[in-house]
Amino acid sequence: MRYIRDWEAVKRRYTEYWNAENHDRPVMRIAAPKQRGRVSALTVPSRMEDRYTDMGYQMASFRENCENMYYGAEGFPLYAPDLGPCFISALLGCPLTFAADTVWAAHQDRELEEFPPFALDRGNRWYRTMLDMTRYAVSEARGDFFVGITDLHPGADALADIRGPENLCLDMIERPEAVSRRAFEILDIYKAVADELYAVTERNLPGSSCWMGVWHPRKWYPTSSDFICMVSRQMFEQTIYPEICAEIDWWEDTIFHLDGPQALRHLDVLLDNPRLRGIQWVYGDGAGTAADWIPVLQKIQSAGKIFQVHAFPDDMKLLFENLRPEGAMYILGCKTPGDVDDIVKMAHDAYK
Repeated sequence: MRYIRDWEAVKRRYTEYWNAENHDRPVMRIAAPKQRGRVSALTVPSRMEDRYTDMGYQMASFRENCENMYYGAEGFPLYAPDLGPCFISALLGCPLTFAADTVWAAHQDRELEEFPPFALDRGNRWYRTMLDMTRYAVSEARGDFFVGITDLHPGADALADIRGPENLCLDMIERPEAVSRRAFEILDIYKAVADELYAVTERNLPGSSCWMGVWHPRKWYPTSSDFICMVSRQMFEQTIYPEICAEIDWWEDTIFHLDGPQALRHLDVLLDNPRLRGIQWVYGDGAGTAADWIPVLQKIQSAGKIFQVHAFPDDMKLLFENLRPEGAMYILGCKTPGDVDDIVKMAHDAYK
């Protein structure tokens, strides 16, 4: 792999992380720009959609960024084609709207029962676009960087895109059986899409990765449901969790993306799942930093799970002092390569 010193060593570290055998220090996906304030020479496409789908621009921009990036510890160059978090709902007919920093789906004005059975349409424009984007990235990468799988949100998140969150909340009360049934229909689409994308990405380099930035020697993917912050624990367990369990059981390994303080009510249920390997804790904007959530991370470790959390350089001393290295992973950016090296040294020193 280009842009980093020793890809084989990085892969060994991630294998240790998955097994909570990284005894010397936590795994860290850490990087810094070699030259701050560097101005890109590329012409940005004028049409917002093209900024996502023009793969010539995407690849040139990604390589330009890699050339200027200093990767430390377990950092590595990863490209995951991106049509936003609503890609699965776009496969089900929701129009997409592209913005500079996200993509969202337009809800459909139909009751849950009025939709025909959900099934994968391989003629769908966005399905074809994503396959083409992934194939292009693999053909361009040629082993220089890792190509991961795009953002896939099935289950309640896809239903919330289709119906709108408020309408889905009412569905959870009035027709929970229909919510569960339609979520399992989407699960079949999710599996087929994931399999087909993985078959493309593995032509580049062995293993798998995605937007979460974790490498695995076999096939893995995050499980998630951002919608669960809006429902009670009882509703979650009865209506949403069975589909999530089916996702967890299908993948060889998975980490659950737990997003926001309102989702913490469901943490105990997730930690009780023996097939779930770990938790990515996302505390969210305005909720402090990783150092403010040490008790949550300790709880995850005490349950025998691995974790991932985004942190800041100023967090690291407290995190190192209060959390075991085994199965701990931190994602953080630094201002300079020297700062990256300092934090890696701090990690080594903390666990001597």
